Amino acid sequence: RFLVSEFYDPDVQFHIAFNKTKLPPPDWCKGEWIQFLRQLGLQRNVDNNVWLSKAKKTADDAAKLSKLEKPSEELIERSESLISSLKDMIYYKQKQITEGTIEHLDINFVSFLTKASK
Repeated sequence: RFLVSEFYDPDVQFHIAFNKTKLPPPDWCKGEWIQFLRQLGLQRNVDNNVWLSKAKKTADDAAKLSKLEKPSEELIERSESLISSLKDMIYYKQKQITEGTIEHLDINFVSFLTKASK
């Protein structure tokens, strides 16, 4: 048996790239089922520390390639997923500031962005 909170939302590109074994069964990823799972606690957010860890691993894997070697489709998918999820995180924070739900970026997110840029 598994808890819904142990699974990741298949509509979040980051989870498709990094958590394939933790996605709900395909029949549950459609229509009302996926909405129901989200209400029960399906994981949608990407933790900053997890993102950084995956970004470092992807960068290390890319650095191991020779200059003439073409990156694998899997490496390209991981890279695109990291960029997409980072854009989503920044957009969400900007939206919170615009809507007034937060006044400014919290220090943890600024620290995360600093680490992510290295």
